[in-house]
Amino acid sequence: MPRPDTNGESPVHVEQIPRRPPHLVLAALLVAATFVAYWPAVSAGYIWDDADFLYENPLIRAPDGLQRIWFTAEAWDYWPLWYTMFWLEWRMWGNNPMPYHVGNILLHAVAAALLWRVLRRLNVSESGAYLAGLIFAVHPVTVESVAWIAERKNVLSMVLYLLAILAYLRFESCGHRRWYAYALLAAAAALLAKASVAMLPLVLLLCVWWRRGGLTRRDILRTLPFFALSLALGLVTVWFQHHHGTAHDVARPEGLASRIAASGWVVWFYLYKIFLPIDLAMIYPRWDVDGGRVISFVPLGALIACFAVLWYYRRSWGRAPLAALGYFVLTLLPVLGFIGMPFAIYTLVADHLQYLSMVGVIALVSGLPASWISRAGTPRSGMARGAGLAAACGVVLTLGTLTWRQARVYKDEESLWTHTIQINDRAWNAYVNLGVAYYEKGDYDRAIREYARAIELKPDYAAPYFNRGIVYHAQGDFDREILEYTKAIALKPDYAGAYCNRGIAYAGLGNHEQAIRDLTRTIELRPNNAAAYANRAIAYYSLGQYDKAWADVRMCRQLGGTPNPGFVRALVEATAQTE
Repeated sequence: MPRPDTNGESPVHVEQIPRRPPHLVLAALLVAATFVAYWPAVSAGYIWDDADFLYENPLIRAPDGLQRIWFTAEAWDYWPLWYTMFWLEWRMWGNNPMPYHVGNILLHAVAAALLWRVLRRLNVSESGAYLAGLIFAVHPVTVESVAWIAERKNVLSMVLYLLAILAYLRFESCGHRRWYAYALLAAAAALLAKASVAMLPLVLLLCVWWRRGGLTRRDILRTLPFFALSLALGLVTVWFQHHHGTAHDVARPEGLASRIAASGWVVWFYLYKIFLPIDLAMIYPRWDVDGGRVISFVPLGALIACFAVLWYYRRSWGRAPLAALGYFVLTLLPVLGFIGMPFAIYTLVADHLQYLSMVGVIALVSGLPASWISRAGTPRSGMARGAGLAAACGVVLTLGTLTWRQARVYKDEESLWTHTIQINDRAWNAYVNLGVAYYEKGDYDRAIREYARAIELKPDYAAPYFNRGIVYHAQGDFDREILEYTKAIALKPDYAGAYCNRGIAYAGLGNHEQAIRDLTRTIELRPNNAAAYANRAIAYYSLGQYDKAWADVRMCRQLGGTPNPGFVRALVEATAQTE
């Protein structure tokens, strides 16, 4: 309360302006909220291809892995910064999944904080920008990118992408060239983490348009180095995916008309999941979009109509929605289906594919409660702020609860794929992966049933036959094992793993000549397969061809493999007896 004036003059009442918490406190709260929402993921295990990219990846395990990651075409994609991070971490954490999960969550929290600062640079109100960062941090759609260790590339590239935007906006404000250099460096790093950020140059131009209401020739010239980076690394990624990811499986057999029509479906699906994030799944049903029917183009037509209306009202109420929707569609372009992606074999949409794009829509919808929170100067300003705070807290708590529940789904393979099948019972790859989970638990009968269901849904897919062969091997049934691998090879003639396993099965039946033929074919397809050399050495030994056996033992060791010590001792003794 104001103290009375002892000189007899009336006291002056000064309205106190509430002090905002310092930025570090707000950032700490944002990080804490992220970890609370994602807490179930901290103790989760590995899922799907985590092992392939991490602890079973020869490039990660190899001492010269960094050189091979950066300067060879051995990796599945040219995202060397992401691989480098795993190469370093594996030497610190080994196969313990917890530190990798914590790293993903922390990077996601940093991305949310950077989103908050980027929006402030774009003249979004403090409350609106912070709320957008908080919603992004706890939104359930982001769970797939954060709780899936292999999607480290998503959260890492997002952090670098936002740093590039932040540095460029700083350059726009102050004109210091060092900020331009920082932006260019961050952009290159983001592309080296994942090339899906290739639309960054257009995003920078969109940000400039938002701040100034127009673009100049100078603005375009400034972004040319960013365009060059995106084009170069984008083409490299397309080459890698064509030669490693989609060369053997046609991801999108549909024609151009179908792809164009489906792009509208994809955009509306992603918008729907942002506003109603329920029934999220690792693999959604794959649509069959008939490009020859006019009705298939209705979603795309509706999207174009929305853009037209917003453009018409761009000088008034349509400006913010136009910028948000423009950003959303622009950053989705690489994943709308015009460029082949391996994941499109399973589904045309996936939550992790809109991780980069969803922030535009989130920034827009955060404005309404934020405007209530920041409203002042009206008789009902206190009521408006209260309503805004209540709405914001309700949204964040609801989303955080859904994220916590969704993160629990990712605790292990069985949980993930059972949940996926509950939502999409025709997800044939989910049955394959669930079968793997049962096999690893030793439940062979259930594993075989899941593989059979996958074959029923997609009889031309080789993996379930291959996996069923592995189960028969564990049961000692070599004849049925060989039959399964033969079916897999018929569907995929260059299936190196099937040749290798079939060769081992033939050796188990004593047919060493056929084993050598299959293992030789494996080596022709995968010259770096140390296991094929090790097993062919055993086959040569069984036939008394010790010189060839020793040559394969040396090659196995050269490739980083470890031949069975007992076999090597037997080979040494057999060789000594013949001399």
